Amino acid sequence: MEAREPGRPTPTYHLVPNTSQSQV
Repeated sequence: MEAREPGRPTPTYHLVPNTSQSQV
């Protein structure tokens, strides 16, 4: 887990492409 910065949805945008690529 990288440093969570205020206003930077790292875990959110990280899970989006991961799930999309996994299904593709």
